[in-house]
Amino acid sequence: MLKAVKGNVVYTITEDQAGRYQKDGYDIVEELAGSPDRVVQYGAGKTVPYDKYLAIEAELDKARAELKALRGLIEKRADKKTAKK
Repeated sequence: MLKAVKGNVVYTITEDQAGRYQKDGYDIVEELAGSPDRVVQYGAGKTVPYDKYLAIEAELDKARAELKALRGLIEKRADKKTAKK
């Protein structure tokens, strides 16, 4: 079964309708039993495919966590230096 998804709007569609909805900016998603839905086509006009966006977002979250950990180490070293004086 195919679905056309755009924002909070979801339509159940046929394969014949997929092209029209894709041109209108809807992502065409295939419903798979027992597993997550799979994007078959991305809506027209998008500049970054959603799965690439998710990968970049995950990489950014990882970098932010590493930065936070490094800042914590810097603060600990600064605290030790001031405690020795």
